[in-house]
Amino acid sequence: MEEKVPRSNIIETEIPMGTVHPAALEPYRVRLFVEDEIVQEAEITIGVNHRGVERIMEGLPVEKANSLTEKICGICSNSHIWNSCRTAEIGLDIEIPDRARYIRIIMGELERLHSHFLYLAHGCETVAHETFSMRVFYLREIVMELLAMIGGNRVQYGCSVIGGVRPRCDL
Repeated sequence: MEEKVPRSNIIETEIPMGTVHPAALEPYRVRLFVEDEIVQEAEITIGVNHRGVERIMEGLPVEKANSLTEKICGICSNSHIWNSCRTAEIGLDIEIPDRARYIRIIMGELERLHSHFLYLAHGCETVAHETFSMRVFYLREIVMELLAMIGGNRVQYGCSVIGGVRPRCDL
């Protein structure tokens, strides 16, 4: 029969993280409620960094505003410009070529991999697992090189444009 720890011996602890915490890459707050070294509950509050990009875009030509969306975030720049292009294409009833669609999807998947590798490596580094962190960064580097080969840059690839992809974006 398993012995239970008497309730009086269990230590309840709250571990707050955020809103500004060196281990957090994005604006969020996490509160972990721990009993006897076991997380019993987690409370996550998602925050927003308002940068005023919408205000900056007011009155800009569509192409210029579209280009600006890529600069919202360096980690997920392709996602922002892809969505901006799709919004304009749907609004203007523009059909993009299959080749452009394939390149956008490949860039999106590579960006997703690089983003997940970055967060995994950062998490490993945060919990003092530097060896695994470096191995993950090595894998991320391979993905970054593929992004640079296709898009021309390691960050903010500038691949998607309204109506397709830039001519330099090739497989």
